[in-house]
Amino acid sequence: MFNMGDMMGQMKDMQAKLQEQQAEMLKLEVLGESGAGLVSVRMNGGRDVVAVLIDDSLMTEDKTVLQDLLAAAMNDANQKLEKLLQSKMMGMFGGLGPGGA
Repeated sequence: MFNMGDMMGQMKDMQAKLQEQQAEMLKLEVLGESGAGLVSVRMNGGRDVVAVLIDDSLMTEDKTVLQDLLAAAMNDANQKLEKLLQSKMMGMFGGLGPGGA
């Protein structure tokens, strides 16, 4: 028999688990690179850039070269993070989609 109280309890449990997972995802970090590792960007799960590293050998390069390498490293970090988040979400909700249960 359908019990609304049980259903509400399950929803609260799911909400708490989702909040825990979101907090864990914010702790994730990825490293995006460009120029064969001469520029790297570390990004967290909230898509905040945590660190930027530029090899000293690039300091004599033209400004546009540095800009392009930085943009490429940021895009690489963003793509890696997206893949990582998707895989984490699949693991979390893998059995909940259509035909999954």
